[in-house]
Amino acid sequence: MRLACAPIVGNVFEANGEPLRGATLLIKGTHQVYVTDSEGKFQFTDPVYEGQILTIGAAGYVSREIPLADCSLPRLVLAKEPTARIKQTGKRAGQVVRLNNRSTNLK
Repeated sequence: MRLACAPIVGNVFEANGEPLRGATLLIKGTHQVYVTDSEGKFQFTDPVYEGQILTIGAAGYVSREIPLADCSLPRLVLAKEPTARIKQTGKRAGQVVRLNNRSTNLK
């Protein structure tokens, strides 16, 4: 059943409460892919249906799947991968510099 709530607007956060920019949101079974902006915000412009699965992921973070049941979304928080090291400052802030104890060769 189609949910009559488009557009759906939301935010994705890191575990520490900071907005997560560049997170990817995909509605399974479709080609609807969205990316969060610099404030962690996204907006679904296409219709969504009850029972669809929303997959949220970002480099260096553990992915989540959320079933869509109504027009409200829970607080979307992604936890860091235990072995990931993400650059916090500078020109490359937000980029993964170490994952699974291997360097990503970013300096």
